[in-house]
Amino acid sequence: MDGTRVSALAIYRLQERAGIIQKEKPRQLQKPRKGHLLSLSKDIKKQHKGKKKVSLTKACSQVGLEGPEPLPKKDNGLKLEGEPEAGAPQSSPPAAEVEKRSRGPRKQKTQNEPAEPERVLPPTGGAGEEREVEPLSAPAAGEKRSGASRNQKSKRQTAEPESALPRTPSVAVGEEREAGLSPSVVEKQSGVPRKQKVKKKRALPSTAPGGEEGKVEQCPGAVEKLSEGPRKQKVKTEASEPERVLPRTAPGGEKRVVEQSPGAVEKLSAGPRKKKVKKQAAGPERVPPPTARVEEEREVKKKQEIKRQTAEPERALSPTPTFAVEKLSLNQKPKKVKRDKAEPQRTAVGEKRKVEEGAKVELVEGQNSCGAGSGAPSLQQVLQELGQIPHSKRRAARLFEWLIAPLPVDHFFSWMWEKDAVLVRRGNPDYYRGLFSTAELDAVLRGEDVQFGLHLDAARYRKGQRETLNPPGRALPATAWSLYRDGCSLRLLCPQAFSAVVWQVLSVLQEHFSSMVGANAYLTPPGSQGFAPHYDDIEAFVLQLEGRKLWRVYKPREQAEELPQFSSPNFGPQGLGKPVLQEVLEPGDLLYFPRGFIHQAECEPGVHSLHLTLSTFQRNSWGDLLEPLLPAALQAAVEEDVEFRRGLPRDYLDYMGVQHSESGDPRRGPFLEKVQRLLARMAQYAPVDAVADQRAKGFLHDCLPPVLSEKERALSVHGLPVRWEAGEAWNVGAKITTETQVRLLRHGLTRLVSEDDSVVLYYTVENSRVYHQGEPKYLEIDSQYTDGIEYLFSSYPGFVQVGDLPCDNSKDQISLVTMLFEKGLLITKKPLTP
Repeated sequence: MDGTRVSALAIYRLQERAGIIQKEKPRQLQKPRKGHLLSLSKDIKKQHKGKKKVSLTKACSQVGLEGPEPLPKKDNGLKLEGEPEAGAPQSSPPAAEVEKRSRGPRKQKTQNEPAEPERVLPPTGGAGEEREVEPLSAPAAGEKRSGASRNQKSKRQTAEPESALPRTPSVAVGEEREAGLSPSVVEKQSGVPRKQKVKKKRALPSTAPGGEEGKVEQCPGAVEKLSEGPRKQKVKTEASEPERVLPRTAPGGEKRVVEQSPGAVEKLSAGPRKKKVKKQAAGPERVPPPTARVEEEREVKKKQEIKRQTAEPERALSPTPTFAVEKLSLNQKPKKVKRDKAEPQRTAVGEKRKVEEGAKVELVEGQNSCGAGSGAPSLQQVLQELGQIPHSKRRAARLFEWLIAPLPVDHFFSWMWEKDAVLVRRGNPDYYRGLFSTAELDAVLRGEDVQFGLHLDAARYRKGQRETLNPPGRALPATAWSLYRDGCSLRLLCPQAFSAVVWQVLSVLQEHFSSMVGANAYLTPPGSQGFAPHYDDIEAFVLQLEGRKLWRVYKPREQAEELPQFSSPNFGPQGLGKPVLQEVLEPGDLLYFPRGFIHQAECEPGVHSLHLTLSTFQRNSWGDLLEPLLPAALQAAVEEDVEFRRGLPRDYLDYMGVQHSESGDPRRGPFLEKVQRLLARMAQYAPVDAVADQRAKGFLHDCLPPVLSEKERALSVHGLPVRWEAGEAWNVGAKITTETQVRLLRHGLTRLVSEDDSVVLYYTVENSRVYHQGEPKYLEIDSQYTDGIEYLFSSYPGFVQVGDLPCDNSKDQISLVTMLFEKGLLITKKPLTP
């Protein structure tokens, strides 16, 4: 048996008894977290299955020394090769055999170690940490354990997943203690498992000043010196940790995502390895055998492969990447991020992103600005995807999700909608490709009847004044482009009337908001500004399509201007205050700001700008609902409740009114209480549903008609093969029977409203693509058909058989469906043939 190891442990025990070293009592063993993403792999778990724990008492008693207090009995299912069964006599083999047989199990354990650091570390670690007992084979148990081996046991319980490590250097208890010893008190260690020791280096956060490795005092002769060979292995193992995701705690408070490719491991670890070897005490170098090097290289490759498999789904960008928003506390001041620093960060985020960590978040004067990579689907891909979604309401939600990506929709409506401006940077100039372009505007001017003032405005802002230069008549290309060359911005007021793609986008989004969604296209020449500072009465989404444009956005100046009902007049350059957002929009970027936020935009020299502004929620507030509701509620209350018809006090004018507001007359209190009771009572008579129906009627008048897909067209009245041929009409009279299956074309296509003594069905399929060009479209419905129409509403998006409609007879069923089908409100499951 090795006398060196016996003397080391003996010295340790003597000093422990003398009170020089305080004995640490181990606590209950900690189990690995089950189901954790970084838990042991199935293959590694299988290798550990069937092995048994060996207590410290049993290991120490075989060398004739008193061991520490035994751990609570707990079978973890581990069993080492060559370990005797419980209760079997154990004999001490010769020392040479012990040395030879003890190394095999250690190496085997080391090969199974890569999953060890993936266990969760308690928040703090120290002298009283939980300890895990190292399994030893029966022959190896006969060897004396040195003080360094004892310290290895305390290190094993503090193993931590790399994702939880701080950026500062860590201190492994019992491993770096030799740093505080002189060479004279360091003894050679021959049997300490080197690779196990290497695994425990990254255990506890550093408590030493400046992030240096901490030094722990230990008695002389209790620690043995490691050779340079094992140190190199240790450094190599530490350097092979590029998979660790460190918390982004860079100076300045900026969040940073640390990503490294496995190929950079050797290059990055070369410097620290040399530094580490040079730092430690010199000693006889023990070169590991070639097999050990091969095994360690395999361990590194295996660990990297496991990490790549885990990180692979994280790197795969979904159509709507997730996003982490950094919020400011109430007492925290917003931090200004300079543009020169934000530019490289946006580029880095576009190239290196993880769904787990979200997009890069910048704070610009308290406004949230996020970056997104180029992995999102294009507009054409999204429109094709919408055709596969049966419910039109879900189509609208999906399109809006793409519009504001990577901002999560729930987060947007909870924290930004009607509250704050937000800039979404994508670094993807093709994000809106195919939506609208300057070339398309030129084609519209050449081929369509575009009228100045009705469809197109020409305006410029100079010396604090806005000028509108609209000549009468049609906007011919020669006139329009001449105004553009003179510094005028061209605003196309209804691009949906001339662009099928814009029409489709707006017609889908309007169902998501249950409010009209409009659009304006703005083309601005280089180095100019078209419009004066102002605020609008709409929620605005600015989509930058071409070029660059500098935007300045200001919060409402006073409470009366927050979420206004009407737009403001033009403001001068004075009195606007400091902008809360001042940024240059580039192609693919999105800017949102609520109604009431003052804004102005100017083009940079040398480059033009084309952007599309989507607008919604005009006159769509609670006040707009209550405005017609309160008079209707009062009228109903007066008609039905005698309390509203009782007379006022004869002398109320003696104590009510402005001149008596501060008189302190005791009669004022009961009078005001009576008014409040009547107002609360009036709510019982408020016809909320009727007013909501009237607002829905107005919304359907505002709506754009739906855009039919090829499949929907083939299954609707537009797909019937009716035509004039050879002097007569052909294929007339396609029949609908009780076996025909039908459904509504869209969810929000129609509205059944009760007006006076009749029931009216309003719809949108015949609306104009120009706002309010035409009267509302409707059908008067007999009361016997209302149940059948409501049944169609409730069945959407499923198809129903005509014979199942709740009508009096089959004739009424066929009549109702035929009427709705011929208006284009229904589609059939299969094409109709005459």
